[in-house]
Amino acid sequence: MIHAVLTLLVGSIGGYLGLRFNLPSGIMMGALIAVAIFKLTVMEVDRFPAPLDFLIQVAVGSAIGLSVTPRLLKDIRANWFLVFFSSALLIGLGLLVGLILAKFKGMDLITALLSTMPGGIASLGVVAVKSGANASIVALFHFVRLLCILFFASFLVKWLEG
Repeated sequence: MIHAVLTLLVGSIGGYLGLRFNLPSGIMMGALIAVAIFKLTVMEVDRFPAPLDFLIQVAVGSAIGLSVTPRLLKDIRANWFLVFFSSALLIGLGLLVGLILAKFKGMDLITALLSTMPGGIASLGVVAVKSGANASIVALFHFVRLLCILFFASFLVKWLEG
């Protein structure tokens, strides 16, 4: 249990620093980086105990559930075709790239698919841990994707604003 407490303490410090230094998804990425460094340099920790793992998943699911609003449902209803078409397109492309990674780069299939699927670091990270995939690789892929999106989006906004 002491390993779990130390991991949460290190993660909290990293999350605070990620937020303070404005990292993309600052709290999550700061915690991820801090715990990874801690694990690699100080103490080997594999997983949280089952009750704590359960609470973490409940917290992530609850946070996502809080984002659902009547306005969101109305927007989805009004644009259902584009919502589902763009989702299907992104999932299909993710499947294709994941299959290529698994076949030609030797990555295990589940890790490859979760790494290339559209989605958030938190939700796909939980799926990766539960499925036995390499959660570090999945998180890294999504972190790099997020950095690229933020980098290109800032230029796109400046270009569109003239």
